[in-house]
Amino acid sequence: MVLTACGGRCVYCDERPSQTLEHEAPLASETGRDIWWNLVPACDRCNGWKHKKSAATWAFDMKMHHAHPKAGFARNALPLHVVEGIKERIARCSARYRMQPGACGSNTTTET
Repeated sequence: MVLTACGGRCVYCDERPSQTLEHEAPLASETGRDIWWNLVPACDRCNGWKHKKSAATWAFDMKMHHAHPKAGFARNALPLHVVEGIKERIARCSARYRMQPGACGSNTTTET
């Protein structure tokens, strides 16, 4: 369900097909958990570029890269208009798979 929640596209770049499940908050962080609600669909490129950063930190670094390209905030950066939509795409995508009937942790019940 997570891989197809955003129409089968990467939640970060919205350009490529999602190929992997990516931890929005990395496992190495205090908030990172290996649980379904911390997973988002990502392409291999964005998954590798984000590496061990949170989605918010990675997006911030890319914004700073565009503002100060010689400062070295990001090795690889998506176009600014794409970066600015990451937070919204994550929220929209997460809401889609959390609300689907039968999704892990969804509040749906079946009556008999």
